[in-house]
Amino acid sequence: MTKEATGARTRFRDRLRPVAPGSLSRESSRSCGDKSKRANRGSAIIRLKTFGEVGGHCAVYPLLAAAEDAGVEVRRGVSVQRVEGGTEPAVLVNGSGSERISARLVIAANGRGSAIRKQTGISVSEQGNVYFMAGVLLTNVHASTEIMHAVFNPDFGTWTGLIPQAGGQFRTYLTYPKTVGFRIQGEPMLDLFLRESAKVYPPMGDFCDGAKSIGPLASFDASDTWVEEPYRDGVALVGDAAATTDPTFGQGLSFALRAARVLRDELTKNSDWDVAGRHYAEQLR
Repeated sequence: MTKEATGARTRFRDRLRPVAPGSLSRESSRSCGDKSKRANRGSAIIRLKTFGEVGGHCAVYPLLAAAEDAGVEVRRGVSVQRVEGGTEPAVLVNGSGSERISARLVIAANGRGSAIRKQTGISVSEQGNVYFMAGVLLTNVHASTEIMHAVFNPDFGTWTGLIPQAGGQFRTYLTYPKTVGFRIQGEPMLDLFLRESAKVYPPMGDFCDGAKSIGPLASFDASDTWVEEPYRDGVALVGDAAATTDPTFGQGLSFALRAARVLRDELTKNSDWDVAGRHYAEQLR
């Protein structure tokens, strides 16, 4: 690798380093630019804990900071109670008090179990498979930060992965059959998670000896799910809310970024946002 390539990689990693949300703005909210600019740009409702609690992708925070710098008003310390579609979409939130916020368009990027998707009545299609996938964010891992490990063990029908992140952290995954008789959820099951990972790939036992969890340990159904209409009545679904695929492909963030680009392009070239939303949906099918 050339010196220039190494420098570029280092700069990119530095831009995606873990950042606590509180270091980007005040805990409650932050507005950028004058009020007239904010009114033209729009707002975002964000519910975030600290980086360590969420274990969220570290790319989120530079993107969030860039949105604020562009004039977006970001609210923290609030939770979305309900989204209403229709000719005048709205978001009902709770924070210091209840508030109904009207919008020209509501964009939901709230994951594979999207409550907003359910509220809008958008049906979900599924192609099932026989696996759960568990994951956790770890620190104090004794492995190279330059090497990703991904191993399938045909004797057990299981897969494990160890993926270095910025700041000496590692994302660790275990894919296991639904027939094993347990489902890995919560920090009390971390030891079981690590033991099962070491069965798949014995070096995992040494890598994770003494490792500490700094994010939630959870498992989810690894089935493919998708919606035929990721837009309805002023509400657009992006990311896992619109579609999820085999998580071992690692395409979740890519899907979300592509959806954001497609939706942006449709909104900027069509003044009728309902028409733009339907064009967006057609491209995602």
